[in-house]
Amino acid sequence: MSETSMRHELDSFARGASPEEQSRALSSLMKLRKLHQAAKEPDFEIGLATLSRAAAEPTNSEARLIAVAALSRIGSLVKPLQKKVSVHLTSSLTNPLGDLQLINDPDDRYYVASLWRLAGAPWLAEYLAKGAIHEEGSERVRLECLEGLLSNSEDLASTLKHLSSPLRRLSFDTERPGDSKARRARRILEGLRTVYASSTKDPGEDVGSIFKGFLTDCFVHDGLPTDSSLLNEVAEESLGMVHQFIRARFPLATAHETYSALEVARGWYREVDWLSFAEQSAAASLVSRDLTDALEMLVRAGVSDEKLFSMLVVSAGGERWARAQTKELLQRLPGLPDELAQWLSGIQPRKKSTLAAESQMLAFDETLGDLLISGQRLGAMAERVQSDALPEITVMSPQSALSVESLLGGVRSMVNALDGITKVRELSIRGKAGDIVEFTPLEHEVVAGSIAGVRTVRLIRPAVDAPGASGGRRILRKALVEPAD
Repeated sequence: MSETSMRHELDSFARGASPEEQSRALSSLMKLRKLHQAAKEPDFEIGLATLSRAAAEPTNSEARLIAVAALSRIGSLVKPLQKKVSVHLTSSLTNPLGDLQLINDPDDRYYVASLWRLAGAPWLAEYLAKGAIHEEGSERVRLECLEGLLSNSEDLASTLKHLSSPLRRLSFDTERPGDSKARRARRILEGLRTVYASSTKDPGEDVGSIFKGFLTDCFVHDGLPTDSSLLNEVAEESLGMVHQFIRARFPLATAHETYSALEVARGWYREVDWLSFAEQSAAASLVSRDLTDALEMLVRAGVSDEKLFSMLVVSAGGERWARAQTKELLQRLPGLPDELAQWLSGIQPRKKSTLAAESQMLAFDETLGDLLISGQRLGAMAERVQSDALPEITVMSPQSALSVESLLGGVRSMVNALDGITKVRELSIRGKAGDIVEFTPLEHEVVAGSIAGVRTVRLIRPAVDAPGASGGRRILRKALVEPAD
């Protein structure tokens, strides 16, 4: 009986008069658990070709979407046909699809949203962004749109750019449009944060500024929500996203622009209400910790940063709470110079001669230059251990592999911290070990002492340079070299 039913549904799939009929036959084959068997039949190829033609036909937007959904479903479920379905979809997507909301079935919307896993198109990122913003009833569909958008974007900053425009234009014809907009914004932020947490995409250099624009766009037309709990939820997700930037790339912690979204969220509240929110917010506490860590890193490098401290004042809910955190930081860092200790305490520092300050920072930069080179070598060694030794250790001694992985994680964290400090001090490495370069006495030190007539040398340890007092770059640490010949 099931074989007869399969034949009947296969015939409907192959020769259905419309994508809707073919889609129903496809669902029936799935319920009969005969989809994979039917997919091996010649008639199944006829059905695929019919769906492909419907998917390319721009005159009936709804039928086209149903055809794309059916093809995407087949590609997702029948692995042997995945490449063939991918070819069909790619050839059918020359023109953009109609709005995702034209089809009522959330399963069909999900499979249209997931077509990015099988095919690409220049308009796909914009389409998925709009689908994520306008999705009404299915978080599964929204998450698929967001994951596809992130996958089709260069970085998280580009993803936020794609989302900003449809979010700004989205408007609700409800009694309280600001409340409706807040609910949608919260779902978008929550979904994006979830998707990004499991992604390897870079945040992007300007992610903080772009996110500030994204939040500014949220309530530009409909106004702020009247329900304070909704506003708190959006603010919580917003600060949680800022923390996610820093988790993904810690050197962003010292960049002022990373936290610029805090100013937008703070602007949604009266002063007393923001204080209440910041005291209770888990995300605000995380961002305050990030800022404290960033300030600690800078203070260890001999740098104070009033702008970052002002951001800490915002995230902590006021200067008193922010100052309490910097004083705790002071207790953890004994032996700081008086100027930095006074700054952390909130005491106006005594002036120090420019010459003494410059001498102190020069000595620090020289030491930091040595650390930068050592950190680069250590990072390279860690990568070699990760790729060459760890797989074998995992097979031979899984318990030891866990310890090695933990050690490699610590190495990466340390190298990232060094990168953050050297970025603040604007230090850089010139060349790499093994490079053949023209000999320059101002930049190179021959390991065997001065050798007359040397023209080209091989780098043993690269040089480190820093900004010069009068512009340009100065050599902080000479490169160790040997004759190239």
